[in-house]
Amino acid sequence: MGDSLLSGFVIAQSRAAAAQLRVRRLRPFTMIQSGSTVRFAKMPPWVAKLPDDSRRVFEFCFGRTFRIVEVDRQGLFVLDVSAEIDERFGGFMNDIRLEVEFLEEIR
Repeated sequence: MGDSLLSGFVIAQSRAAAAQLRVRRLRPFTMIQSGSTVRFAKMPPWVAKLPDDSRRVFEFCFGRTFRIVEVDRQGLFVLDVSAEIDERFGGFMNDIRLEVEFLEEIR
């Protein structure tokens, strides 16, 4: 009898703790990783709010394939776009960072 009271107490505590948890959206499962080749397949809606120079870079890269050089601390995929962008738009070692839902893996 003592065990069932104890387990009921533990369950009640677990439910109370669960009610206080912050829910975080999980990213879709993907096999895309550093070194993968991907196509920039979908334009993020936030690109429209970027400064003109940055927006033009994203528009130029849209539909093209790039290699992922890293996954940053926020989970964004870093695409090396320097070969296409540096000379055309200026800068050095340019990259763009995108969420997985905007990419399509090329096998």
